[in-house]
Amino acid sequence: MSARDHILQRIAAAHVPAGPALPPTVPVEPVADRLAVFACELEKLGGELVLADGTAEAAARLRELVPEAEALWFIADRPLAAEVASHLDVRRAPQERMADCLASVTEAQYVIADTATVGLRLDGGQPRSCYLLPEVCIVVARREGMLLTLGDALADLAQRGGLPTGFVFVTGPSRTADIEKTVVIPAHGPKRLVVALLP
Repeated sequence: MSARDHILQRIAAAHVPAGPALPPTVPVEPVADRLAVFACELEKLGGELVLADGTAEAAARLRELVPEAEALWFIADRPLAAEVASHLDVRRAPQERMADCLASVTEAQYVIADTATVGLRLDGGQPRSCYLLPEVCIVVARREGMLLTLGDALADLAQRGGLPTGFVFVTGPSRTADIEKTVVIPAHGPKRLVVALLP
């Protein structure tokens, strides 16, 4: 018997479970633990975290982080983004002037702890350009909906059905290492990513 035949015989005799392998189950941590993981990972990426107890407090903290008085801001047409923005005394720009905006306020559908990633549903009220063109991308979200992994978010998206026409996962400020494997920040997007989490 040749070595090849011997190997094939051993493979045929081995017990292989039917069907695809299932991923290991991940223990569910309390939201406080997920928040700690998210904060640590976001800091590693150079992102900024704002923890606020309400929309007025979040707006005040955001204004401290982006104090430029004459700057234009784009506010996404989303409930939480609009509620936070109602407390912001800023010059608002329409979508057509997105490239002139210093900051945008967007709303995340998902906040993912283990990679400090936010998932943005994109459409007419929250266009693709809102997280790319302004120098500062501000993402607001609720803490209690934080997920542990990207897999959790993808499973939820699939379960909901009717996938959106546009969806993006953003992890940290824009960066690239295309040239000589040297990290360059920013690359093709915002210089700063600020995530404001509310109860």
